[in-house]
Amino acid sequence: MSNADLVAFVRARLDEREAVARAARPTTADPTAGHWVAAHPRASPQDEPDPDLTVVGAQEPDGREWIVAEAGRGERSPAIAMFIADHDPDAVLRRVVADRVMLDAYADLAHLDVDGNSYDYPSGQAVGLGFAVRHLAALDAGHPDYQATWLPRFT
Repeated sequence: MSNADLVAFVRARLDEREAVARAARPTTADPTAGHWVAAHPRASPQDEPDPDLTVVGAQEPDGREWIVAEAGRGERSPAIAMFIADHDPDAVLRRVVADRVMLDAYADLAHLDVDGNSYDYPSGQAVGLGFAVRHLAALDAGHPDYQATWLPRFT
């Protein structure tokens, strides 16, 4: 498999993540459109939070809160809710943009990412970016199109 195949694989996974995040992203009319946070819900604004129940909520600029998902009751519930909140659609889209910048920089130099004795700056940049892009690909190692030869090289 070539470096072009590696680039195509990572680009396809980023496209998939973007599509899912955009589909999950609330519209401005949707009350869950605010920043997602982990919280203990209140039955009403006057009530105390329920310490046993953890939810992922969206907080609007005016302070109103809406439940996006219930993480449940139990010892792990706060951690689960925080994990979900940290992966809200906007956060995923920001990550996709950042990963694409790195991938595009690598795609321009991928032909220089070869085993050999090149010590020029572009080759070094290609090898360094290739190392990072291989790690991006490894995030999807369970995908049927992933190639074990893409594992990051340490030499």
